Amino acid sequence: MKNLLQDNLKGNVVFKEIFATYYARIVYFAFQIIGDREEAEDIAQDTFVNFWSQKENVSQHEIAIKNYLYLTAKNLCLNHIRHNNVVKEYRTKNQFPVFDDTDIVNAIVSSEISSRIYQAIETLPGQCREVTRMAYIHGLKNQEIADNLQISINSVRAHKQRAIQLLRDKLDKKDLLLMIIFEKS
Repeated sequence: MKNLLQDNLKGNVVFKEIFATYYARIVYFAFQIIGDREEAEDIAQDTFVNFWSQKENVSQHEIAIKNYLYLTAKNLCLNHIRHNNVVKEYRTKNQFPVFDDTDIVNAIVSSEISSRIYQAIETLPGQCREVTRMAYIHGLKNQEIADNLQISINSVRAHKQRAIQLLRDKLDKKDLLLMIIFEKS
């Protein structure tokens, strides 16, 4: 009985680590497909519930788990889209969004790269991190950032320049190149 309890506790810890690692990525991935943040969060939660109920049938290898999560999320997104199309009778079959494998792969890659970039931003020093968030995530202009943080516009520019250099050092060159490619497409 004690071994069963220890195995169950170990399984819960592993599940929590998997959830912490992939939840935001799955939400972002689902959001890219369905375009609704709340629905994307629901789909991510359903994805993990599904994973938990099928965990004995999924290889414990990290790549297998990641593939299972993304595939489950994709299928849940497509089911969600189909359901919405049935509910909304005025839509015709030609308006049903079609996602090919390239769209799905691009969404996965974009989700993974964005996750790495956000993680790298979180490691920046305090004010540098705040300026970076305001500039690149919230889209504020230098003067707006300076006004919000009550610093000079030159300080904002210096923090942005420092952040770019630190991010270049922290991120893999492939991540930066792929992010630029995806932003242009």
